[in-house]
Amino acid sequence: MNNKFIKIFVIILVVLIGLGIVKDQIIKVAVRAGASRVLGTNVSVGGFSFGILRQSVRIRALKVDNPKGFPKGSMLDIAEVGLDYDLPALLGGRLHFPLVILNLSEMVVVKNQDGVLNVDALKVAGEKEETGKAVEAAFFEDRCAALERQQGHL
Repeated sequence: MNNKFIKIFVIILVVLIGLGIVKDQIIKVAVRAGASRVLGTNVSVGGFSFGILRQSVRIRALKVDNPKGFPKGSMLDIAEVGLDYDLPALLGGRLHFPLVILNLSEMVVVKNQDGVLNVDALKVAGEKEETGKAVEAAFFEDRCAALERQQGHL
């Protein structure tokens, strides 16, 4: 019985360590694919680290290529993006970041033959203005509701 308990404990420990190692790689691939899809251009991520116990997120060697119709090469090269987050505040619905790091190596803004900037040619920048207005309205309504809740607790 005691021997079975030790074997089960060792198996669980190995699985948890394995998940801890693989977790960052899985998230790195998801971040790269998601950012590439949202921006409409190639995005590469050199390294990714997400710590629940450390309460931090770090992305290293983040590169965004120029969109189609612009010279080949990187539009954005960021050596490191990182933040430390306050988990209890986050669980309470508040965003609190005691440390935010943005180590920007290079950003290239160019116009093509049509006079369009590469940053404006990204999918996100090219979305309709109505979408932005709808997001602003939803954000404003959410903030008003939060203020009403806070006033009710005073």
